[in-house]
Amino acid sequence: DYYAQFEQVRIPEFIAPLSSRNITAMQFEAGCKVTTAYPGDEQKRKALAAQIIKTLIGKPLFAADEAAMFHADPHAGNLYVNESSGELIVFDWALTGKLDRDERRRIILLFLALCLHDQGLLLHALSELSEGEWSATQSRALKQLINDYIESLPLYSLPGVNDLLALTDELLLAGVRFSPALMLFRKVLLTLNGVLQDIT
Repeated sequence: DYYAQFEQVRIPEFIAPLSSRNITAMQFEAGCKVTTAYPGDEQKRKALAAQIIKTLIGKPLFAADEAAMFHADPHAGNLYVNESSGELIVFDWALTGKLDRDERRRIILLFLALCLHDQGLLLHALSELSEGEWSATQSRALKQLINDYIESLPLYSLPGVNDLLALTDELLLAGVRFSPALMLFRKVLLTLNGVLQDIT
């Protein structure tokens, strides 16, 4: 239902009689892994990468729902494409997560702050995404960490997912705690980043 109005996306039907607590049975779908699709066709592979981002990142982040669901295990074995129809096929929905509207707004704000190289906005977004209160000493240390990180970014290129993941790694090492849903979404970004690099 979540993707019913999403063009060029197929979610295989669940087969209840063949499923159990340990096995999820889904209908067969013809296709191949996204990482092996359209060999030698750079244009189609780039379009496929954009389709994956729109489906698995854009859809949940910009959903109108109060709580937006996302697929939490999007490795290449769960992402197929029908090369004839161009449909993206997303298997194995056993692991999912949900982000509420405020979490999604703050994640988008975090991306914007990175793109704008805005230390103040970045610190604000991170403080809202983290769990627990920051002490005055921790706030000063995190502000310095963020300032140093922003200074290390290339001035005339937009930061990407790798930059965001690197920043969150540094923050986790510094003792910042994020919600379980946000950490699961971070895992999605990390997994998809590898898949997209293989495609493009």
